[in-house]
Amino acid sequence: AKVMIEGLVDEYDFRHDISRQTFEQLCADLFERVEIPIQEVLRTANLDESSILSLEIFGGGSRVPAIQERLSRAFGGRPISKHLN
Repeated sequence: AKVMIEGLVDEYDFRHDISRQTFEQLCADLFERVEIPIQEVLRTANLDESSILSLEIFGGGSRVPAIQERLSRAFGGRPISKHLN
């Protein structure tokens, strides 16, 4: 993938290519935290994973396989939908 940040410093545009493997290595500590807010919300609502009938994600996270995998794992391997209309 190409990473582009316009006007990073003093109107300098940053461009760089990055592989999925490198991206996942750089973000590994962030990916480990994906499940924490889900667990907190379920606990606050007095629900458990089996109470949720379906999962829908949208936005940037829907394109990151590592996030999809962790969300699915948080709900017992249930498939995640990414086609919200």
